[in-house]
Amino acid sequence: MEAAKDKTTYTKVEVAYEAYCQILEKLPDAEKAKIREQLKAARDEAIDSGSADEKTAIFQT
Repeated sequence: MEAAKDKTTYTKVEVAYEAYCQILEKLPDAEKAKIREQLKAARDEAIDSGSADEKTAIFQT
C-alpha cells in the first residue's frame, strides 16, 4: 500500500525527507520521525488532489 501511495505522489515523501535530513544534519531521531509522519500526512492529502502541480503544492505548505 505504501508503495502505491508513493508512486501516486511521485515519491515526494522520500525526496523531501532526504532533503530535510541533508539540510538539518543533526536532527534527533524523534524529530526525523515527526517529519516523516507529517510528510506521509501530506502524501495522503495529495492523493486526493488532481494534477501533479496540485500534489506538489500540498508538500510545499
